[in-house]
Amino acid sequence: MSNVATVFKEIGDIDTELLARIAPLRNRSTVRRLGWLIERFRPDLDAHWLHVVARPEEGEAAVLVPGRKRGYVDRRWGLRINAIVEPDV
Repeated sequence: MSNVATVFKEIGDIDTELLARIAPLRNRSTVRRLGWLIERFRPDLDAHWLHVVARPEEGEAAVLVPGRKRGYVDRRWGLRINAIVEPDV
């Protein structure tokens, strides 16, 4: 996840509306992770439509890093934060 966060910080403009349009092709857990990463590491971008697609209020919290169960739940994204994510830049 830290590598993904690094890419998000270094990459140029990201069309979050386009991401939200194609997000339903992936599972909600992936969309929740994507939205959380963008909101956390690219506050200049609008993650509103990703949040709508992620439907964090539905079902159980997804895990940030699969295979790990512990961690606190970020209720905004319906995501269990079970790892420290730090970009390299």
